[in-house]
Amino acid sequence: MRQSATVVLPMKDVPAGEGARAEIRRAADDYRDRLAWPVRVIGTSLVLPLANGLAAVTVPPSMAHRTLRNVERFGGSGPVTVEPGDPGRVIFLVDANDLVVPQAELPPGVRFLCAPRVVALPPTDLLSGPVDWVRAPSARNRWLPSAAAVLAALPR
Repeated sequence: MRQSATVVLPMKDVPAGEGARAEIRRAADDYRDRLAWPVRVIGTSLVLPLANGLAAVTVPPSMAHRTLRNVERFGGSGPVTVEPGDPGRVIFLVDANDLVVPQAELPPGVRFLCAPRVVALPPTDLLSGPVDWVRAPSARNRWLPSAAAVLAALPR
């Protein structure tokens, strides 16, 4: 089944003030200039399109700490976001390296996301609350770990 390219984000249904729009624009410029990420502004949300080898592994919060610790133990690091909600999602940005992972082969609650999906980035404010960094991109961790490394780091 082919996924639709339509993007639907659960954004707040209130008009954002000029201050919020300016904050989104500043963040978008920063991600583009400092990290060369092809971010897009959709309304009052800032998203990172998953394409050209950029992918994401999402895990439930209950798996996040051990996965993060295991990735670090394997010598990896990289940007990680958290989307609030019930139960919320922790999102590891990864280099797909042409990896194709059938959902049926992943542990329960884990998802592998790739094109044409997008990932919301801070300072986006979703209906469930603000997207935030668990580990913000920096000069030290701007390079993405491989999807295979993050998937291998999942607790079993």
